[in-house]
Amino acid sequence: MQRYDFAVVKGDETIAAMKSIALPDLKAAWSHVSELAKAIDEPGTRIRVTNPAGEVEILAGVSIARGEFARAQLD
Repeated sequence: MQRYDFAVVKGDETIAAMKSIALPDLKAAWSHVSELAKAIDEPGTRIRVTNPAGEVEILAGVSIARGEFARAQLD
């Protein structure tokens, strides 16, 4: 299991964060990204996922993440 930090950011401001979420792999992070995107309704926000070294693994605009969620629901 790998641990990831999730943050909803707008510019330099962190609006929401979830720390040290244990996931089997990075692909599993997308379900959390989608859930965050559904909860955030503010233009210009992005969701950032970082690994324990602080490296950005995922950086997606909320509208993109919502689109991924909608597409996954159709599959």
